Amino acid sequence: MPIHTTLTDLFASQHLDGVMVATPNSLHVENGLDCVEHSVPVLVEQPIANSVEEAIRLAEAASAANVPLLVGHHRRHSLILAKAREIVQGGSLGQVVAVVGSSLFYKFDHYFDEGPWRREVGGGPILINMIHEVDVLR
Repeated sequence: MPIHTTLTDLFASQHLDGVMVATPNSLHVENGLDCVEHSVPVLVEQPIANSVEEAIRLAEAASAANVPLLVGHHRRHSLILAKAREIVQGGSLGQVVAVVGSSLFYKFDHYFDEGPWRREVGGGPILINMIHEVDVLR
C-alpha cells in the first residue's frame, strides 16, 4: 500500500469507508474537515479541537454535509458506566444535583515528567485526561 502525505492524496487514490484521525491535536479539525469535504465518516481522537469554536465548526460542517463524526471518548462505552447511567436514569437515586467522583489509572513514571504537551495549546491534563471525566458526566 502506498504512503500518502496528505489526506487529499489518499482520498484521490481510493474509496474509504472511514478515517480515524489520530494526528497531533492541532490537526484534528483540519483533518476532520478534509474528511467531511470528501464525505468520509470520521472518528477523531479526543480532544476534538483546541477550542470550543473549532469543535463547533467541525461538528456543524459534518452535520451540514450529513457525514458521521464521532469523537474517541472510549469510556462512555464501559459496561460499568452503562450500569451507572441506568441507575441514575432509573430514578432510584432521586434527582441528582451533585456528583463527586474519581478515577485512578496507572501511568508510567515518564507520564508525569514536565513535557511540552502539558503547556502547549491543545494539550495539558484537562484536554488530554479530564475531558474523559467531563464526557462521562455528560
